[in-house]
Amino acid sequence: MRDQSLYMPKLLSALASGALASASLGVQAQQISPSGYTGAINTPTAFTLKPASMGMSLTNSIPEFYEQFPGVGSMLSLNLGFGLAPGLEAVGRLTNNGDLHCDLYYSSCKSSTRDLSVGGKYQLPLHWLFGNDLLNHQYFKPALAFGITDYGGAATLYRQKYAVGSVTSGPVTLSAGRAASIYTDHGGGLIQGNFGSVIYQLTPQLSAIAETDSRERRLGVSWTHRLTGNTDLVLAASKKLTNSTYQQASQATLALVYHFGRGDKESAAKPVDTRDWGRPTAAAIHSQEAASPSSAPKAVVKTESAEPVIQAPKEALASPAATVKWPEASDQDKAQALADRFAQNGFSDIDVAQTPSGWLVRAEPRLWRQNRLDAYGAALSSYLLAAQDIDLSQVQHLNVALTFMGQVVGGLSVEDAASAIQCMRQYLGGADMCSGGKAFKLHYEQETLPEFKQAQWLLLQEKNRRFMPQFELSPAASYTAGTEFGLFDYSIGATLGWEVPLAKGLFWQGFYAQLLTESDEFKDPTSYFRRVGMGEATRAGSNLLVYQTRLLPQWSSRLWGQLSVGDLGYQTSGHQINAYWATEDGRYRATWVKGQWRNESMWQVRNPHILNLSVRPLSSDFQITYSTGQFHNNDKGHRLGLSFSFADNGVQFFWRKTGPSNILPNNNAFMGFSITMPLGPKQALEAGPASFRLRDRWEMGVETKVGQKDNYIEPFYGAFPGIRHSLDTDVFDFNRNDIPLAELNSYRIRVTAREVYLANTKR
Repeated sequence: MRDQSLYMPKLLSALASGALASASLGVQAQQISPSGYTGAINTPTAFTLKPASMGMSLTNSIPEFYEQFPGVGSMLSLNLGFGLAPGLEAVGRLTNNGDLHCDLYYSSCKSSTRDLSVGGKYQLPLHWLFGNDLLNHQYFKPALAFGITDYGGAATLYRQKYAVGSVTSGPVTLSAGRAASIYTDHGGGLIQGNFGSVIYQLTPQLSAIAETDSRERRLGVSWTHRLTGNTDLVLAASKKLTNSTYQQASQATLALVYHFGRGDKESAAKPVDTRDWGRPTAAAIHSQEAASPSSAPKAVVKTESAEPVIQAPKEALASPAATVKWPEASDQDKAQALADRFAQNGFSDIDVAQTPSGWLVRAEPRLWRQNRLDAYGAALSSYLLAAQDIDLSQVQHLNVALTFMGQVVGGLSVEDAASAIQCMRQYLGGADMCSGGKAFKLHYEQETLPEFKQAQWLLLQEKNRRFMPQFELSPAASYTAGTEFGLFDYSIGATLGWEVPLAKGLFWQGFYAQLLTESDEFKDPTSYFRRVGMGEATRAGSNLLVYQTRLLPQWSSRLWGQLSVGDLGYQTSGHQINAYWATEDGRYRATWVKGQWRNESMWQVRNPHILNLSVRPLSSDFQITYSTGQFHNNDKGHRLGLSFSFADNGVQFFWRKTGPSNILPNNNAFMGFSITMPLGPKQALEAGPASFRLRDRWEMGVETKVGQKDNYIEPFYGAFPGIRHSLDTDVFDFNRNDIPLAELNSYRIRVTAREVYLANTKR
């Protein structure tokens, strides 16, 4: 074998020689290495996944292992990572070496151990020590991080601890660090001591990479391509330059990086020329003149300079816009025009009133259930569209109160000394401020309610939403990953859920599930996995009556109660009481659950009695929840959860220790994670009195026992069906209804308002 001892220093020197030649490119986002962290090829760097991003990578190699059964099955590393906060990432890793499907308990199975592990990395906040000047220096940007791989579980084949430092200078990033791990011929941590890498960004998409992992040296390339507003594709390939171990010589990685909300954020930041938005149309002028020919003066059209859109490009202001003197219209006509536009854009149960400061619209966002911010955006556009139909130019204050099942759950107001319509026009154009201050203000429930006391209701529609069903379609699945029985086994189906409003706060909900396909392990009635089934999807259906209301509204409008009675799932019936309270800023929350459920196939009665206490200590998108009491399998214990919220998406990590009980005989510890995401578009589809949408938030995840031999990876041990729509999902908008978190994601209001307005004007 040719001596490579001098090759790496020469290579690093050659690549680094161009570091100061160009300082304009900046190093692109780095890939998730097959060993479970963001890095160069197989070694870590001091950088982490960006906050609010998720990366998935598939590599045809396990760098720590050799291929034990060449030509049989696949040798692969599958990684799923999350950028949870600035400088913090967590990565789950699944590996397989050999046959993907055979049972490892049989000697004829040509596959080594399948393994699922979790790791994390934290980048030190150097700006706290040195300030932003050093970190944003044109030629020198340092970073320091430490991390661990393969934490927890019974088999820690790849565990290692490492510290790494990186320096970026122009198109070059140099990294060096040290790792400690236990290594054997059958596996172990990849790095045994010092390691280093250099990344040279040749173009904004293409990078050349060289590294040493303390035993092998590799040379590779990485290419990044933006697929959509939220998604990047990463392709990487590398070649081993040395031959000190049995590590695979050629290695290829395919990765997708998803940035939660990136497309909407970029769209909201782009200025749009909205000077003519919400201005009267000729058809509206003629319609009003015809409606009141004797009293209405002739419409006068004159040309004048329109108010500027603060962030609009200069060329957008070159031509003047037309303003119109409206015919006079009654307040009743204005109320009807507002109601018509709100109904046209997905609202029902629309009531309109005048207040001392302007107008108030109370409405149910029937087609906007995925995110309440989208409903606010649709409401702003409805106001602006109504201004095309009737004169609202002198209104200074506009209020929106959103309801769920007829009860107010949040509000928004626009107030401007000149004109609220003008302020909205500027906000949709790209401005965040109007002459009166912020373009709009979000309200808690109690801040909206005083408007009702002073309101003069001009339009109180009959509650026509009664018995108007809302249908929700979603997949359902139970699965295992990385077990002795196979790399991946599954049971997949589909569910159709429904909600039917019956009265204020009262509705009927349920679902029907249909099994679609199963793997062999799930089909086998004697298999261990048969007890898991499809979770929710194994139940033929549910029928629940649910009643929600405020408790003690004179004391706190954010204290709610819920009573659910009926069939929770197949052969499971009973009742449950939920209480929910949160502080005004949403920082502190408490929920309480007490129920009694019977299953015809079991003699034990399930009596959950759980108290959940939550706090958001650092920012509004991070929450810690501690749960204690008796859980759904009568197992007493504790649960600790960490939740990260990214617009419509969420990532949750949890640990719990419960038992024993008359259902579960052992005292076990569990840990796992789950991801929640919307499945469909923002707006539901309307079909007569019914509406159809995909699941507002669909959850998938895995859980495993900690430190035990039967630590199979599956969705949830002892899974129990839950209430699909409850206080936290709808009244509290998936725990996103507090003002700080809503303001953090308020770009959604502008994006949706623009989309709704343009969709209406193109009709």
